[in-house]
Amino acid sequence: MDIDNAFPLDGLKVLDFSMGVAGPTCACLLAQHGADVIKVEPPIGDWGRPMGLSRGSLSVSFATYNRGKRGIVLDVGKPEGRDIAHRLAADADIVVESYRPGIVSKLGLDYDTLLGLNPNLTYVSVTGYGQDGPYRDMPATDAIVQSLTGLVNLNRPDDGSPHKIQIILIDLVAGLYAFHNILMTLLKRARGATGGHRIEAPLLHIATWLQATRLGEYVLAEGNPPMENVSPVGTFEATDGLITIVALRDDQWRRLCKAVGREDLPEDPRYLTIPLRLEHDAALKAELRPIFKTRSVAEWSARLTEADILHHKVLDYGEFLAHPQLAHMKLLIDNDHPGLGRFPLVGPVGAAPLTPDDPRRVAPRLGQHSREVLAEMGMDGAAIDALIAAGIVATDAAEAAAAE
Repeated sequence: MDIDNAFPLDGLKVLDFSMGVAGPTCACLLAQHGADVIKVEPPIGDWGRPMGLSRGSLSVSFATYNRGKRGIVLDVGKPEGRDIAHRLAADADIVVESYRPGIVSKLGLDYDTLLGLNPNLTYVSVTGYGQDGPYRDMPATDAIVQSLTGLVNLNRPDDGSPHKIQIILIDLVAGLYAFHNILMTLLKRARGATGGHRIEAPLLHIATWLQATRLGEYVLAEGNPPMENVSPVGTFEATDGLITIVALRDDQWRRLCKAVGREDLPEDPRYLTIPLRLEHDAALKAELRPIFKTRSVAEWSARLTEADILHHKVLDYGEFLAHPQLAHMKLLIDNDHPGLGRFPLVGPVGAAPLTPDDPRRVAPRLGQHSREVLAEMGMDGAAIDALIAAGIVATDAAEAAAAE
């Protein structure tokens, strides 16, 4: 493989049985770096298809995490469908699945079965809680794992009650984690390793890793540690909006106090050091809140910039999408997705830039490439028609016709 190739994973074949966000994110990253990814869905489709704003069989969420893939509908619960899946797996470099433990064995798509067909297969399992243990068979989603691991407790808005983080954070990091480990197996192969590789990406592991510092602090503090690592850090209400400030060091704290006209605060015994400010964080913020309510965000920004204090206005998405730095870095491209409409896409960090006619922009309709994939396996039209008639395979014919 040419190391200067803009698509370093060009030539790799990936079979994606995963649904939702975590597994599809992993397979999407492989596709964005050049791999040929075939997404295999049951007749009812990936349960992630209708998540959020959707039209037909596509949603923005599905289109974002499944772009660059080809899609086939295959009933792997039937012997004929399972046989096709086995033939596809035998020719693949990587398989990604996100079923609960035990389900893949019933479907004949487990690691041992597929390794018998393909001795050099890399097999990725995205699960909630791993392959064994008391929670092995429990259902899991990002929100549930946020609750189980205490992450929800870190997100307490003004009402003081815990709320889940509104970004599907654990799923996305699980996809990145799985992608990273696939690259490690490719590196091993480049150094001469052979045989199969099994990669596990349990959501519980991801959520625990994300909170490693907080968990360590909890044990050392023998209870919940301060919510912040330094003080003052927080969002304050100005006359016309919200502004976030961060004072990391004692000298920044003193400059902040001067900027807000409270040069007496650094001399208060409660606020002399970072540990003391953390201990009295609530009282400190109570001193600052009324001050910030006296001026506009722009006025505070000017003062804080002059004082060299980390800060920024809290933007909504409309303001962020219009931000000049975002435009300068060309992070977003306007994407007119067939059947869904126009919305911006963000290219993965490090991947080749997306071009206007780039197939990596587009996610497949349900069963869009069923005929194409089966024809590549050597099936003729009559054989494919018979599979469709038997309900083993489905295509997007009805949706495509409606779109026309």
